[in-house]
Amino acid sequence: MANSAYKTAVSYLSRGIKSKRQVENKLKEKGFSDSEIEGTISRIEDEGYIDDEYFAQVVSDHLILRGRGREKVKSELRAKGISAEIISIVLEEKFDYESEIKRGLGLAVKIIEFDGLKKDGEVMMKKDREKLIRKLMNRGYSPGYAVKIAEILNNSVDIFDVEL
Repeated sequence: MANSAYKTAVSYLSRGIKSKRQVENKLKEKGFSDSEIEGTISRIEDEGYIDDEYFAQVVSDHLILRGRGREKVKSELRAKGISAEIISIVLEEKFDYESEIKRGLGLAVKIIEFDGLKKDGEVMMKKDREKLIRKLMNRGYSPGYAVKIAEILNNSVDIFDVEL
């Protein structure tokens, strides 16, 4: 039966990169015993089929490319069973103040273009500014970063001239 757990795990992994917890959950779902799961996980880790650090790097890169902020990346990694220690390492590596502000400004300009948010003269209208902040927060930017990004855009004469 342990061989069957191994085959199930490898088959599951053949469909895409997974975290250790995702594989464990799949094996539990299929009805394998705790000892079979433990042995299988140990074997596939030894063989290099799962590596939570690599998984976290790949997932975070994908989310960042999709415009997600630090909090969204953290939440997604936690949901996939990545340890707090690995999450901390990845976030430290991927997010610093300047890079997150730059990514947020790029996303904010897209939101403004897509949603047709307006500026009244040189100042963004309050309701549009609040909408922008909400959308940035929904994408995983902390309230502080979302407000700062909106401030930067609000203080620029032309949002399309913001230096990224």
